[in-house]
Amino acid sequence: MRALGEAQWFLALRIVRDREQRLLWLSQESYISGLITRYGVSENHFPTTPLPSDEVLQANQGTHASAQEIHLYQSRIGSAQFAATSTRVDIAYACSALSSYLTNPSPRHLELSQRLLSYLAGTKKLALCFQGNYDEDSIFTISSDAAFANDPDTRRSHQGSIITMFGAAVDWKAIKQPTVTTSTTEAELLALSEAAKQCFWWKRLFRGVQFDPGHQINVQCDNKQTLRLMQENVGKLNTKLRHVDIHHHWLRQEAQAGNVHLQWTPTAVMLADGLTKALPRQKHAQFVTAIGLTIHGHLVITVIIKAYNVTAL
Repeated sequence: MRALGEAQWFLALRIVRDREQRLLWLSQESYISGLITRYGVSENHFPTTPLPSDEVLQANQGTHASAQEIHLYQSRIGSAQFAATSTRVDIAYACSALSSYLTNPSPRHLELSQRLLSYLAGTKKLALCFQGNYDEDSIFTISSDAAFANDPDTRRSHQGSIITMFGAAVDWKAIKQPTVTTSTTEAELLALSEAAKQCFWWKRLFRGVQFDPGHQINVQCDNKQTLRLMQENVGKLNTKLRHVDIHHHWLRQEAQAGNVHLQWTPTAVMLADGLTKALPRQKHAQFVTAIGLTIHGHLVITVIIKAYNVTAL
């Protein structure tokens, strides 16, 4: 057995540290560069968002896609999905939404899959940056959100949740809810219940490694009606959807027992919003910054100079 020093690569992720500044970056620039070559991504023009914010995705209503088109589409989305589940939180919604059409993509879906890769190419230097000196009030945050009935084909809702720690995302999910709900409150309730379960998992992990975040862990939600239903003196949700009712009773039980703490957060600063819908350019840029993705190129060079004691010319 040999000591190989600090880890620098793990499953196509580059790990870069600046111990003096207590910073750590996780980058997939090398992996994305490989995608550019593999799929012939043009580097002449890069979109500023993964998907157009006004795009309405719908199932293919024309002729059935050929086997070659299906294979190409699945390959593109699968390649992007690896980045989305590793470090690139900013494309998680796009991958989730486009994955609904893997068996029969339309020409428009194929265009959007190539656009997604172009966006990745233009932002390949973005890396998750964790800050050991993070001085915000909460070093650990959990956010939950849902976009009610925003799938026009099924009228199912998209839900998202994201957990940040030391200034960057450590856990996230962007999915289409498995069933149709009949109100925004029901959709938000399902998303909030899922986020609360994630909160319990992280609390158990913290106990196992004897880590104390130093503050109460709150699950953030931007729907006041959903949070109001968790109060003991407020009537229960009137729904005939049994699965929603079960989540409602469980979450209400845990909230009133003090096992989970819920907090209202304005939609304008709700992190999980970017995991439920395609955002316009300015909001997407704010989302990217808020989840801890930063351009790492010049920072990596600085770390190398320090590590090897290189004198600037």
